[in-house]
Amino acid sequence: MRRLLLNAILFIIHKHHHVAHGNAIDYEDFASILSSEADIETNAIADGSTTEKVSVWWDNTIDFSWDEAYRLEDDVRNRRGLRGGEGEQIDATTPPRRRMKNKLAKGKNKARPKPPQTKEALYPFLVCDHSKGKSGYDRMKEVQQAASKWTVVLLNGSQRTCFLTGTTASIADYLDDNDFAVIPFTSSMKMRLGVLEEMHYLMDSQKELDVKLAVQVAPWTVLDDDSETLNDTAENILNDIKDMLNVRQNRNLEAGGQRKLSERFEVLAVRTQNADNRAQIWHRGLSDDNKCSNLFDSLSFELDEDDLVVTYIFDQEEVSIDCATSFLASLAVQKDVVSISLSTSVETMNVEAQWITQSGKEDERPWFDAGLTGKGQVVSVSDTGLDVDNCYFWDATGEVDKDTKKDNDFSRRKVVQYYAHENGKEADLGHGTHVSGTIVGHKADDGKKESVGFADGVAKGAKVAFFDMGNDQGTNLSLPNDMTKLFKPGIEGAGAMIHNGSWGRLVHYDVISKAFDRFAYQNEDFLAVVAAGNLGNDAEAIIEPANAKNVIAVGASQSHGKDLYWYDKGMDYVAYFSSVGPTEDDRIKPDIVAPGRTLLSAGARQNKVGECDDNERPKVGDTIKNNVGLSFSQGTSMASPVVAGTAALVRQYFQDGYYPSGKPNAPDAMTPTAALMKAVILNGGQPLTGIDNVSSTKPSSPYDSAQGFGRLSLIDSLPLSGANSLQAKIVDRTEIANDETHTVTVQIDKQNGCDISDLSATLVWTDPPAASGCQACLLNDLDLYIDHVGGGNAEKHYPNGHGGKDDLNNVERIRFEVDHGESFEISVYASNLSTASQSYSLVVTGCLSSGGSSSAAPTPTPTSSPTPLPTDPGTKSIETTYDSDDHDSGVMFDITATHTVTIESMDIHVSSTSNEEIEIFTKIGSHEGFESSPKRWSRIGVLEVKGKGTNHHTPIPRYSFSPIRIDENKMQAFYITLCHSDTMLYTKGRKVGDIFVSNSDLAIHEGTGVGYPFTSTTKKRVFNGVLNYIVDGEGSGSTPTHELETTFDQKP
Repeated sequence: MRRLLLNAILFIIHKHHHVAHGNAIDYEDFASILSSEADIETNAIADGSTTEKVSVWWDNTIDFSWDEAYRLEDDVRNRRGLRGGEGEQIDATTPPRRRMKNKLAKGKNKARPKPPQTKEALYPFLVCDHSKGKSGYDRMKEVQQAASKWTVVLLNGSQRTCFLTGTTASIADYLDDNDFAVIPFTSSMKMRLGVLEEMHYLMDSQKELDVKLAVQVAPWTVLDDDSETLNDTAENILNDIKDMLNVRQNRNLEAGGQRKLSERFEVLAVRTQNADNRAQIWHRGLSDDNKCSNLFDSLSFELDEDDLVVTYIFDQEEVSIDCATSFLASLAVQKDVVSISLSTSVETMNVEAQWITQSGKEDERPWFDAGLTGKGQVVSVSDTGLDVDNCYFWDATGEVDKDTKKDNDFSRRKVVQYYAHENGKEADLGHGTHVSGTIVGHKADDGKKESVGFADGVAKGAKVAFFDMGNDQGTNLSLPNDMTKLFKPGIEGAGAMIHNGSWGRLVHYDVISKAFDRFAYQNEDFLAVVAAGNLGNDAEAIIEPANAKNVIAVGASQSHGKDLYWYDKGMDYVAYFSSVGPTEDDRIKPDIVAPGRTLLSAGARQNKVGECDDNERPKVGDTIKNNVGLSFSQGTSMASPVVAGTAALVRQYFQDGYYPSGKPNAPDAMTPTAALMKAVILNGGQPLTGIDNVSSTKPSSPYDSAQGFGRLSLIDSLPLSGANSLQAKIVDRTEIANDETHTVTVQIDKQNGCDISDLSATLVWTDPPAASGCQACLLNDLDLYIDHVGGGNAEKHYPNGHGGKDDLNNVERIRFEVDHGESFEISVYASNLSTASQSYSLVVTGCLSSGGSSSAAPTPTPTSSPTPLPTDPGTKSIETTYDSDDHDSGVMFDITATHTVTIESMDIHVSSTSNEEIEIFTKIGSHEGFESSPKRWSRIGVLEVKGKGTNHHTPIPRYSFSPIRIDENKMQAFYITLCHSDTMLYTKGRKVGDIFVSNSDLAIHEGTGVGYPFTSTTKKRVFNGVLNYIVDGEGSGSTPTHELETTFDQKP
C-alpha cells in the first residue's frame, strides 16, 4: 500500500509539469522529457511555495555539471598532452566553464571545437533540436554530425527532438550557442523517480530481499571497436566508487588525491539550505564517518549485454541504509552512467472464456469448430511453476527435463520445454499452473487420450514452453536481469513466438518495459501478452511491463454462468480490481479486456499424479476437493492468458492459410508479425457497458482508461467461413518512410448477405524502445485517417475517439457505421520518424467488396506454412566467400531461386569484434536502380550481434529477421547493413548481376557496396557470407544437409 501511495504522489507531481517556451531547457521542460529524482528534489526545495528556489537550484546544478564536464575534458587533455597553446596557464580559481566563456569572449576558439579524440572525455548531455519542418530522424543526423555518433532519442515531437548524446563539454557548449538547446546530465537527472524512497522502503520493510540497482551504461562506453566490455565498465565503475569512499578522510587534492563524493554530487553541493528531510538523508549518506566496506564485501553484479544494463546487487542485512544511499549517489556521479533504477521484484497479479472470446454467444465456439484450436503453436509462459502431471498437461509417456539447457521435446503431449530458471517446483493451486491451463490445457484422464474437460484452455491444441521464475518468496518472482534470457529459451528451443507474463511491478516505464519493447522491436514476429494489474479503478496504476508500447496489456472483465458470483453483472462489465490507465505519458492502457473474474482452470496438486476433473463442474464458491485438479482464481493474471491463447489461434489462422477466404488454403499461408496479431485482436474489440464495483457501477466506453479497445471478440476480428459475414483486408511487414503516405481504398458491399454495420480499421507498429522514465514515449509517429471517396460527405475520420491526430499511441483504430455502396480511402501517413523508416501492419474489416486498391509498398512474401520448429531436419546452406578485399557499411545483392525456398538465417563477414547494430531490408526483384530508394525496400530485421572478426562467421540467427520466401524462378534483393560502422567485409567482383555462386536450389549474384543508410554506392561487390534456407516441401530445421563452400582465406 505504501508503494501505491508513493507512486500516486509522484504521479501528482508529474501532472503539474508544463513545457517551457523557447529553446532553453529549464526544470519543467526537462520534466516533460524524463521523470527523475530531480522532481522530488525540486518539490522538497519549493516546499509548496514559490518556484524561485527551484529555479535557483536548477540553474546551480546545471552550472555545477557543466564544470564537471569541463573538468573531465581538461583532465583528459592534460593527461594526453592535448592542451592548446604552448605555455598556456590554467587559472584554477576560475570555474572551467567560465574560463571557456572568457576565452570565447576574447575572440578565441570561435570555430567549432575539434571532435573528441578519445571516449574518456565524453560526458552525457541532453541535446534538443528545434529545427522546423524536420523529422526526428533528420534532427538525429544533424546532432550526430554536430556532436557525436553516440546519440539516443529520448523524445520525438513535431516541434523538437531531444537526445542523450555523449560528447565533450567544449562541443556541447558550442552547440548550446548555435541553435541547439544543451544541458549536461546531472546526478539527479540520472536517478529515476522514487529510487531513493523505494530503496529505503525496501530496506525498512522487506529485509529478506536483496537490493538491486539497475544501472544503464552509456553506449559510447562499450560499443566502440576498441572499447572495453560491459564487464570491464562495471568493474571500473566499482573501482572509482571504492576510491571515492575509501580515501575521503585522507585525501590530498593538491597532490592529486581523489575528490570527495560530496564534492562531485551536485544535489548537496549547490544546496542553499539543508533543513529539509531529503537533504538530511543525503547528508547522512555522504558523511565521511560512514564505514561502508561491508557493502563491497557483499556486492555482486549481473549484466544485460543487449540493453547495456549492469545490475548491482547487495545483501541489505550486511549494509546500512546510509551506505546504500552513499552507493546510490556514487553511481549517479559516474560519467559512464546515464540512468539508475531500483530493480524491485515482480509479483503475480476457462471454458466460459472460450465462447466469450470466440463468439460472445453461450457455448458457441466457431473457431474450434473450424479446426482452429492452436494446433502447431507453442506459447511460452513465465510464471511460478507448472504441475506437469496435472491431467490438463500430463503425458503418461514421459516428461521433459527441468533444466536450463533450452532443450525441447515436441513429441510431448503438452509441455515441450521446462526452463528451470528457479526451483522447478509448483505449490498447491499455484499461479503458473492456472495460467498455463487457461492457455493450452486439454484434459487427458490417463495422460494419453484427450477429451473435453471442464477447464480446457483457449488454445487447447497448442503446447507450452514454460519458464520457471517461482521462488520461496510467495507471490514474488525471480526475473532474469538480462531480459533476453526470459524470451530466448522459448524461441530458440521451441519456436514460441507468443509469450504470456501474468506478473509485474508498480513503476512507470522503466528497464523492464524498455527491455520488452527492445526485444519486440528486434524480433518483429514476437508478441508479449501481459497483465495490466489488479489495483482497481480509483488509481491510474498500469504496472510494468504492461505500460510498454509493443505488448498487449490485458484488463479483466467478468465472465458468465458458473464463473460468476450471484451479484456479478456479466461479461460486458470490467472487473472491479482491474487496473486502469492511462500510462504516465497518457497512452491508452489496458489495450484489451478479457474474462479474468473467477476463472476455472487447472489446479496444481503437489503430491498427486493425474489429478483431474470431479464428477460435476464446480461453480464459484464451491469447495473443491483436494484430490481434484481444478481451481478458481481471479485477476488480470487470469485475463492475460485468455488473450495469449487467442493470439495462438490468430497465428494458426494465418499460418494455415485461412486469410482471406476464412477457410484453410495452403497457398495462402503466411506468418503474421506481432503487430498484425495485435492489430487483429484490438480491431475486433467490442465495447463494454461499465465497471462493476460490486456495490455500484461506473460507466465505461471505448478508448477510456478502463477498457481500452474493448472486450476481446474473435468473431468480430477475422473472416470465418460459415460463422460470420465479415471480410478483411490485411497489410503486413510494410515499410514507410518519413512524410510518405500509403492508402487503401475499400467499397462497402452489403448485397451478398453481409450484416456488419461498421467499417473498422486498426493500425499498429512496433515502436523503438524509449528511455527509462520517458514522458513522451512514442518515438515514431504514424497517423491513420479515413476519407469518404466521392459523394457529398467530406468528413474525415480520426483514430481512438479523437477529433484530430493521435501522437501518443502506436495503436490507432477508427470505427464508424457505413452504408452499402460507400467508398473510403484509408491512409497511413508517416508524420514524424526518429528512424529512417518504420514497418507497420493494418487491418480493415467490414462488408468489403473484392475490389479496392492499395498504394502501400509491396509486402515481402511471408513464410509459407507454420514457422518451422528448430529441431526439424531440412535446412540447407549456400556460402559465397570470405575472401574479402574491401569494406563498407553494407552490401546489396540479388538471389534467384531455382526452386521455391525460404531464407531463414545467415552469416555475414565483419572485421569488427564489438557489438554491431544491423538492419536487414528486402525487396521483390533486383536491387539495381534502387540503391538509393529506401521507400522501395521493406525492413525485415533490426538486431545487435557480436562481431566475430575477419575470417570468421558472424551469425544472424533464426528469428532475428522475418523469413523471406522466394518463389521458383523469382528474384529477391537483400540489403544487409551495419548502422554505426563500415566494417562489413565484401569482395571485389566483375559485374553487377553476374552469378557468383549457385547450387541446385538458388543462385547468388554479384551486388553493390552501400553506405548507411542507402547512401554512397560501390558497384561490383560480392556479399561475403552464408545463407541458410529451406526448400518448399523438404521440411525445415537448423541441421544443414549440405554446403556450397569456396574459401575462408583473407587476402593480404
